[in-house]
Amino acid sequence: LPNDKRQLYEFDNRVPFMVRGPGIKPGSTYNSPVSSIDLAPTFLEIAESPIPITMQGESLLKLLTTQNYNRSSPILLEHYGEHKDEIQGCPQYKNQGMANCDDHCVCEDSHNNTFRCWVTWGEPNVDKQKLCYVMEDNATFVELYDLVKDENELNNIIDYIDKPGYEKNRDMIKDIKNCKKCQHVLKFMEDCRGHNCEKIINLLH
Repeated sequence: LPNDKRQLYEFDNRVPFMVRGPGIKPGSTYNSPVSSIDLAPTFLEIAESPIPITMQGESLLKLLTTQNYNRSSPILLEHYGEHKDEIQGCPQYKNQGMANCDDHCVCEDSHNNTFRCWVTWGEPNVDKQKLCYVMEDNATFVELYDLVKDENELNNIIDYIDKPGYEKNRDMIKDIKNCKKCQHVLKFMEDCRGHNCEKIINLLH
């Protein structure tokens, strides 16, 4: 097994989020995407302190206490692949952009394992998608997964969104096949701060 998580897929970036405390109904569950950057604004709201406008993430207090929550912006996932010119004990990887290799020259990271993704959703348990833009390679790879129908991310549907049966995918993320818009949106999500990130909704349509 790898020492850590470096991939764009759900088995690496999706983990359970469990909370207990006053006002939280025991045994309750809610299928809403959250992110670790949501913790700080949540703690500030619990402490009745103002949440700085520059802080990324959204308070989850309403979700925890009422389960009535509608996230206003997608979640950004990104990773920059580590790499070295030479790997000690693995001369075959010289100038191959590999990193984190064990004694058997099995490597966990590389220069072309560089990606940005956003997770977007509509109605809970009906619409949830992940778009990934894989960079730093000889070719640009775009991957789109319907996380409701394909939770294991086995079927990349980016080449099918213009066909019948993919209307929801097409409506939620438009002009995506040439990736001009996806590059613009991912760059915006990388640079935005605080509530300014909510403007992402306008860029998706």
